[in-house]
Amino acid sequence: SPAPTPTWAAVKTDLVDFFALLPRKDKVMIALRHFDEIGAVAGADLFGVARTTYSNLLNRAVGRWRTFARNQYTDTVADVPRRVEYPWEPSEALTAYMRDRHRKDIDEYLGYVTICFRADPGYLVKILTTERTVAPDEIPGARFTDEEKARIDKMLNNGVSAAAIARKFNVPRARI
Repeated sequence: SPAPTPTWAAVKTDLVDFFALLPRKDKVMIALRHFDEIGAVAGADLFGVARTTYSNLLNRAVGRWRTFARNQYTDTVADVPRRVEYPWEPSEALTAYMRDRHRKDIDEYLGYVTICFRADPGYLVKILTTERTVAPDEIPGARFTDEEKARIDKMLNNGVSAAAIARKFNVPRARI
């Protein structure tokens, strides 16, 4: 958990700057997953690719960012795999989603997400943690209301384990 220190402020700036320099497709995938909380199935539909392809691309993008973040705190620096940005055109489904859900085009949306990442370190902690997270729409039988999501967030912030939360809400231990 980040502390409000000058060191953390500098690291947070570096982390968000790294996000801003990622290829556009990677940024959109990360933002949809961690800002909009869209699962792999819905994300694959928006991108018009297979779920496994989408998951692999997303995991590689987040993995590069995690490696960069880890390098900020370790003495032995790991190479951050580079990715060349190839021309990418968003699908009609993705463009329509942005227009209908956010009333923005993709570039405006990415600018907004970047501002949010700068303002709230909780997003960075959520994305860069090494434990795999699962969107609620990926958990069989687990559909949480907004109130339940807020209670889960509060429990997590208070140090309650994911297993205890899963038991309380009677869902599979899916790393809430």
